[in-house]
Amino acid sequence: MLKPRAVTAELGGSSLVHMPEISRTWKETSARTFKVVVTTCSAGAALVSVLSFAQSHGLILQPPDAGAQGTAHAPGGKGARGAVDLDIAWIGVTPLADTAAAIGDTLHLTARVADLHGATVPGAAISWSSDSAEVAVVNADGSVIARGPGTTTIFAAAGSKLARARVTVRQRVADARIGGDSVARVAVGERRRLREEPLDARGHLVARRPALWRVADSSVAKVDSAGEIAGVAPGRTTVTVSVDGVSAQLPVEVRDVPASVTLASGDAQTAAVGRTLGRPVEVEVLSASGRPVAGVLVRFAPEGDAGRAEPAAAETDARGRARARWTLGDAPGRQSLTATVEGLAMPVLARAEGEPVAENVRTAPLLEGASGTAGEDVQGEAGIRLTDSLGRALPDVPVRWTARDGGSVLPAAERTDSLGQLRVRWTLGPKAGGQRLVATVGSGRLVPPVTVSATALPGAVASFAVASGGGQSAQAGAPLARAIVLRALDRAGNPVPGVPVTLAPAHGAVPDSAPVTDSTGAVRVQWTLGSSAGAQRLVARAGGLPPLALAARARPLAAVNVAFLDVPGEGPVGQTLPGTVRVVVTDAYGNPVPDALVRFAAGAGSATASRVMTDAEGHASTRWRLGARPGEQQLTATVKGDARATLSVQAVAPAKRTAAKPAAKPVVKPLVKPAAKPAARSAGRPKTARTRA
Repeated sequence: MLKPRAVTAELGGSSLVHMPEISRTWKETSARTFKVVVTTCSAGAALVSVLSFAQSHGLILQPPDAGAQGTAHAPGGKGARGAVDLDIAWIGVTPLADTAAAIGDTLHLTARVADLHGATVPGAAISWSSDSAEVAVVNADGSVIARGPGTTTIFAAAGSKLARARVTVRQRVADARIGGDSVARVAVGERRRLREEPLDARGHLVARRPALWRVADSSVAKVDSAGEIAGVAPGRTTVTVSVDGVSAQLPVEVRDVPASVTLASGDAQTAAVGRTLGRPVEVEVLSASGRPVAGVLVRFAPEGDAGRAEPAAAETDARGRARARWTLGDAPGRQSLTATVEGLAMPVLARAEGEPVAENVRTAPLLEGASGTAGEDVQGEAGIRLTDSLGRALPDVPVRWTARDGGSVLPAAERTDSLGQLRVRWTLGPKAGGQRLVATVGSGRLVPPVTVSATALPGAVASFAVASGGGQSAQAGAPLARAIVLRALDRAGNPVPGVPVTLAPAHGAVPDSAPVTDSTGAVRVQWTLGSSAGAQRLVARAGGLPPLALAARARPLAAVNVAFLDVPGEGPVGQTLPGTVRVVVTDAYGNPVPDALVRFAAGAGSATASRVMTDAEGHASTRWRLGARPGEQQLTATVKGDARATLSVQAVAPAKRTAAKPAAKPVVKPLVKPAAKPAARSAGRPKTARTRA
């Protein structure tokens, strides 16, 4: 007879397996009822009753359909198995529940098949299966292999009997790592997601486990709860992730990334074409914060036929700098070299000037024999054309211009055009005559300068003036000692030849009244003065300008005449004449002669001034005191030479006064005196007429 406790344990082990169609409450109630029945019944009859009861209540299930996933069958022949199956009363699986901690772990389940008497049925064929192969699979020997997280039911079937066991795959974190490279490299300001990888004991990833992130030096990098790391400053640190108490570390390297590339040195150099520049071209690579970035590859590439760079690529040093030597191409003019950094859209550009060399440059002026008015633009287009030794145009070559002789130049551009030509606006200097324009090709050290010539012509007459001979004086009727030179000039002061001049003397005469200016812009005027002493005028006209008035002074000739002026007819004896005695001295043309010495000599009496110089009007004067004797007295005026004049005056004695009655005075005296006075006046007038030279 089967012991009740043992039967209960075994049956309980086989029947209290997961049954989806029975509720947990019902199963617990059935199990309690089943225990009571087994305990109270006899061994034989009770076992049959218990098995019937359990099967009728679904505690012992029928085996699943053939071909179910995860099914495994025990070895044995069909006939033998059929015989054994008849003896199988129940089947049990041990343990009823188990848990795998890692994918790939193997759990071992044991199945026991018993007959109605509780004895183990030897050779019974047991078929194993799993209802979820993603979680676990079972082998024919009952070994269960974990395939993935979750829970599955393992079935063991023998004959018509079926038992169940629950298997749970719950991965336990045994190790951890951070996925990716062996070093996490981020740039300053860059963000990167790190991936935690918790592993079970067999190295399989454990999904959906919370992770705790931290970084050793937050001044270098920061990490958030999702594992996103951000570069803060260049340097090295370590990031740590912890999952279920298991940690992993990863070195972090924060570096600056190129944000800009600039030209540090080597720009704007000059060298002969085909030669290497004296200084290397050096660029500097900086981060967004302005720090130099080392280890950045910089590529140097000349544009077009601009020579070559050595090396073509170089890495920046600790100062963030890279350099290359640049050998220029064979074409003169501007050449360019680009330095590029991967990831930066804007390359840096270095420029150099390829100096033309004399053996490969031919120069020719665009305009020969040019001319123009002084101070104005040259007629036609002045300029230069450059070609190589084969006659091909040399464009983009710099040319500097210098205007000699006071002119100015305005080039159309700084460099030759596609035809190798460069035109200029040349304004001549103010000086008439030959002028020069000098073109310097390149720096002027390797190619000789080119000189362009032009002739500056004088402009229209702008002024007409006395150049010399003005302000002269000469004797009346005589020519001036020096010719008066008149000169016609343009606005720049250049002499203007061939200008007709009209001369109109107000006094005197000229030999040619319509002369023409000579090559020096001058006319020479021989002016003979008129006979009138004093200022004389000559009017000259030229080129529509206002008339030019010339002045000269005519001096009187030598004194040849002298005459008394306003002489009295009589005067009191022994007394000074009431007025001055004046004479006038004149030349042959009747012009007063100044500064002539006049000597006065009195035949009777005396002259107060015997030597007197004539004034500007030819006048000289003195005072004459008559002699003591009545009668005719004479005063002689003599000028050096033969000029002489004599003045005769009647010296009159004063009349005697007698005593008279007061009544007779108004009647007698007036009748006598009026008769005497006219006689005196009449006697005086002939004396003026009798003055002789």
